[in-house]
Amino acid sequence: MSTLTEEVPAVVAGPQLPGEVGAVKDGKSHKSKRGPRPEKTERYKSFELALERGSSQELLQTQPEGTKEAKGDFQVVSQPYATLNNGVKIPLIGLGTFKSEDTGMDEVVHAALRAGFRHIDAAQHYLNEPAIGVALEKAFQAQVCAREEVFITSKLWNTDHGREDVRPALLQTLKDLRLKYLDNYLIHWPVVEPQQAGELSPSIQETWQALEECVDEGLVRCIGVSNFSVKQLERVLSYARIRPAINQVEVHPFWRNDALISFCKKEGVHVSAYCPMGTPWTSAKAVIRRAPSCSSHPVVQEIARKYNKHALLVLIRWGIQHGTSVLAKSSNPHHIRQNLEGTLGWHLAPQDFDAISNIDFQLRLVDGIRFLRPEGPYRNMDEMWDETETEECRQKFIRSVYKFPKMPSVKLATGQRMPMLGMGSWRAGNAQDTVERALRSGVRHIDCSSQYGSEKIIGAAMEEVFSDWLVDRPEVFLTSRVWMGEEGMDMTMAEEIRHSCKQTLSGLKTSYLDLYLLPADSHRKMLKEAWRGMEALVKEGLVRSIGLYGGGLEALQSVTAICKIAPAVIATELHPHCCNLELLDFCKSKGVQVVAAAWPAGFYKAHKEPHMLKEATVQDTAQGLGKTPAQVLIRWALQLGACVCPKAASHDHIKGILDVLKWELSPEQFEALCSVTQHSTIPLAERAFSTERAPSASYY
Repeated sequence: MSTLTEEVPAVVAGPQLPGEVGAVKDGKSHKSKRGPRPEKTERYKSFELALERGSSQELLQTQPEGTKEAKGDFQVVSQPYATLNNGVKIPLIGLGTFKSEDTGMDEVVHAALRAGFRHIDAAQHYLNEPAIGVALEKAFQAQVCAREEVFITSKLWNTDHGREDVRPALLQTLKDLRLKYLDNYLIHWPVVEPQQAGELSPSIQETWQALEECVDEGLVRCIGVSNFSVKQLERVLSYARIRPAINQVEVHPFWRNDALISFCKKEGVHVSAYCPMGTPWTSAKAVIRRAPSCSSHPVVQEIARKYNKHALLVLIRWGIQHGTSVLAKSSNPHHIRQNLEGTLGWHLAPQDFDAISNIDFQLRLVDGIRFLRPEGPYRNMDEMWDETETEECRQKFIRSVYKFPKMPSVKLATGQRMPMLGMGSWRAGNAQDTVERALRSGVRHIDCSSQYGSEKIIGAAMEEVFSDWLVDRPEVFLTSRVWMGEEGMDMTMAEEIRHSCKQTLSGLKTSYLDLYLLPADSHRKMLKEAWRGMEALVKEGLVRSIGLYGGGLEALQSVTAICKIAPAVIATELHPHCCNLELLDFCKSKGVQVVAAAWPAGFYKAHKEPHMLKEATVQDTAQGLGKTPAQVLIRWALQLGACVCPKAASHDHIKGILDVLKWELSPEQFEALCSVTQHSTIPLAERAFSTERAPSASYY
């Protein structure tokens, strides 16, 4: 069981819990009149409260924490330790090296060791272990401290989880750090790269067994995990011959991680806290870096003034009393020493500890979003962390900063959720800027086609937004459609469809499409053959859902009669001049979602049909609501239950499209639009299977 050990004077028999029989007070043993500690007290309010009931732990017979001990020409600050489940002791304040440059590493490590730091946290993925190794070697040679006095941690990266890769990775780390052994070696993430669909391969169990062999060989004293959830850690505990000693995770007042800490305490797994100061720059995501810093919170600021301490030191102190060791990062020698001297020798009173622990704002800074893949093993944040709070807090924060609208969505037959309102890209000359603005404004559904000639531009726009981590690929629903306009290709229909899909994926810079639509205006026999090609894309993992574009009821009935994978969507003409009620009823009975194509009126101009935007009922409704005719038409389709992806050519257009989510048509207005005189429909789908080349200008 991991327990905390405070360095105390030798005359003291040892701190015990308030309410414990035989508690030590003024050097004498007294029976406390207090009852047992309340069950709700899960967090540690002082070092005394950190000790477990009935713990027979050995206390270090040295000076109290924070005492300065002269060592040559410098002074070392003593600090408390935790005893791990294998008896090894870990200092409660360590030096973090994430995002530390090679340049100056010698000075940083030297300053830390001279100040009294005895835990150095490193990782192969940080790419600075060789520089740390040089610094450690110099410090040991200069007798700043001995190797056995320093607890050194490193981590196994995601690419080295194979049984045959673990030992070589550890040996490389030892070589880089110029050490014969590590004190602690952690699995950095419960992730394997390059990622594959389905379960992790190699499994964490295989990786863990390889780590156990490294312990047997004497290459490492303790092994553990990092960024593991309760369920992930439970699985390791179920088969571990050598139990994990440590779980290194993000912990600070803005992300308390109480449930995980409680579980680890119960299982005797020590929690090592990274990002203990809750500094947003830790995040790789530009959007999260806009979050407030823990140190700037009014509660923290007030308590810092009360204790005459810097707010960052209050946060480190809170982390220790929260029941964890902490990893404080700094490259400034003065700050490094202050992180020890200014944190030790005092503690937060219970009411102050509780005040910080009850801060409402919560946000995980390092959320692993880059590891999410629709094919698994982690498809969303809930699966990554085995809880819903991470994603809920992330979305709440992003909405608070960017004021994103709450986007309605529908669940497709495949289980996917498709945003009901998206953005089309037909004839969008400034597509890159428009798509970037749309995604940054809250649009999460982009409709495109290689026929539009804009997929590469859209791909570049998405790449730019994804690089900011404002939104990630799994959060964007991408729709495209088959386009087989190339001549002279000696391929079967299935091969042509796959070729078209691969070109689209390449242009969009993505590995899969959320929805791929097949133009339905073809001979029924060819449609059957084409649909088999579409189904093959789903099985290959290139496409998540498939559907039809155009055609109407007859084409949809033909496909549903012969399909193995049913159409999830049909994109069809749908507007007040063409309500398509028979098709809507059939789709509802079969669980097929309708997407309203031809929005809102561009094709009318091309075909010299009556202009829907000038329809009297539409204009009257728009005038009465103070909206534009285009907004009225979009809102009408949404209330009909259809998805809509109107084209936007400017930021104002995007704002206008999203504005339709803030209001509704009254029942009377909706019915009036449904009663507009019907006109003949206009064929939507390109004749994709015709021997003739399609026209250069598309309607959509």
